[in-house]
Amino acid sequence: MQNTSYYMSLPFDVSGSLSKNRFRLELLWGISKMLDIYDYDDFTMVFDYVCDIEVHLKDGYEFYQLKTHKGDKIYTINDIVKTNNGSSILGKLYILKRPYDFQNVKLALVSNSYLKTEKKCSQTLRKLA
Repeated sequence: MQNTSYYMSLPFDVSGSLSKNRFRLELLWGISKMLDIYDYDDFTMVFDYVCDIEVHLKDGYEFYQLKTHKGDKIYTINDIVKTNNGSSILGKLYILKRPYDFQNVKLALVSNSYLKTEKKCSQTLRKLA
C-alpha cells in the first residue's frame, strides 16, 4: 500500500534528553485522548514514532504534535513556522498529510501555552494543565 510505504519511510522522532521528561505529559495526554475515543471507533494509537501522538482510524488519521513551555512563554506564528534543521513544528505535521490528501486527516498542535497572532493572544491552543 502506497500510504504504508510512505509512512514507514518517514524519519522517526529522535528526541533528546530534554524531551525525555516531556514524554510523561505526552503519555498522559495520549491516554486522555484514548479514553475520549475508546467507545467511538476502532483505532490504533501510536506514541512518539513519527509524530508525538497518532491515531489511526478506519476512515482516517489524526496527528498531534505536543509542545510544552515552562512558565508563561507564549508561542508566536514565527515560533511554529521557524525552521530548525530543515523543518518547522508545522512542517513536521504537514509532511504527514501529503500521502493522505484523499482521506480524512486531522493535524493538531497541542500546547500548554497560548498562541499570539499579531496583537491578539488566542486561547485556541488550549492549555493542558
